Amino acid sequence: MGLMKNRNKVNYKEQILIEYLQQYTPAERGEENIIYKSSQDIADELSEMVLLAPDEVSEKLISLGYHLGLDPALQLRWMMNRP
Repeated sequence: MGLMKNRNKVNYKEQILIEYLQQYTPAERGEENIIYKSSQDIADELSEMVLLAPDEVSEKLISLGYHLGLDPALQLRWMMNRP
């Protein structure tokens, strides 16, 4: 019985991260109004709802087609846009 529950269990961490990311789209270099966020920034923003490691955030962003770029302070960050 325990195995059946686990098979049907929703990955709540992934679901929360996906819902958060639905407010953004991947940005490309040269686009205007790019929002730069680190994986830690995103994990911190969601920390009151779920504990995510930066590598969990990075894995999901890569799978969704996000790219890295340098922000104005020359820090490597994810490039995002609001649709």
